[in-house]
Amino acid sequence: MNPYINARNEWNERYGSYIASMKAWRAVALVSMFVATVAVLAAVWLASQSKRVPYIVETNRGEVVQVYQSVKGKKQDKRVIKFQIASFIKDLRGVTSDPVVQSEQVRRVYAHMSDKLPAFRTVSAWYKAKTPFERVKEGTVIVEVQQVLSLSENTWRVEWTETLRLPTGVDHKSEKMTGTIQIVEGGEVTSTTVQYNPIGMLIKDLEWSRGFVATS
Repeated sequence: MNPYINARNEWNERYGSYIASMKAWRAVALVSMFVATVAVLAAVWLASQSKRVPYIVETNRGEVVQVYQSVKGKKQDKRVIKFQIASFIKDLRGVTSDPVVQSEQVRRVYAHMSDKLPAFRTVSAWYKAKTPFERVKEGTVIVEVQQVLSLSENTWRVEWTETLRLPTGVDHKSEKMTGTIQIVEGGEVTSTTVQYNPIGMLIKDLEWSRGFVATS
């Protein structure tokens, strides 16, 4: 036998398996680096995406029927807008004897506000002059919205009745009210405001006027 061949065979038997293992681990390392690179790039892409997640809340006679994520750029259902506007008027103009409930109403009102829009100043001035926590001394105010009509894509007319109920529980008088509200869709929805304003509808401007005394 050739001693060189014998030596080569012995070397292959002794170190060949080590070399094969090294090549296998090198391949595994390359695959792992590729997977890690893809994962990092995916994480960077996800981090660059918007974290604002708007939701739609469908209701039926005040009861929540369905909650689902809004599709960006999709116009909201007119029925949802009407419900939001009617609820806003009830919260803004209504007065309750329960301070906890009243505070919730104020929070819901400001969830539809932006300090960059005229409505914010109008509502703040109203609360300053007619704070519900002081008005309740005269009695509670029950608001019933009769209709919400669309005048244009972003302008709505609201008609409602306000009934003043004295602390004794007797209804003192009812007044017809009308108002005009301009809205802006696509406002920011945060984890704090999603329960009060899930569709991100902001009140841009509003005005209201008193009608006639219905009962007394």
